[in-house]
Amino acid sequence: MANELTYAATLNFAKSGSNSIAKGLTDTIDVAGAYVADAQQLIGTVDETLTYPADLATVGMCIFQNLDATNYIEIGNDGSNYPIRLKAGEFGIFRFNGTIHAKANTAACKLGFTIIEA
Repeated sequence: MANELTYAATLNFAKSGSNSIAKGLTDTIDVAGAYVADAQQLIGTVDETLTYPADLATVGMCIFQNLDATNYIEIGNDGSNYPIRLKAGEFGIFRFNGTIHAKANTAACKLGFTIIEA
């Protein structure tokens, strides 16, 4: 089967005195795997590995949402470098490869995530 996963993003920006932009993107991709994880995890202020069922063997497309009202969460894949930062309430869609690590700033935060097997 092909084109099992569709995802979309819309970005609108307008600020007084600045250029404005509106952009919408949609993509449909093939997914070889069959498993999905949809969960929440409390992320502390030291490195943690996201926990999801072992049946999900190869991480693919992910959507993350910081469910905290105050603090940010950093996400990466090696436990020492966190290139993704989600401020309170923010979300992001990414393709990941490998283990997912996360770390909260200042206090523990709840991270919502959905992972589609690659």
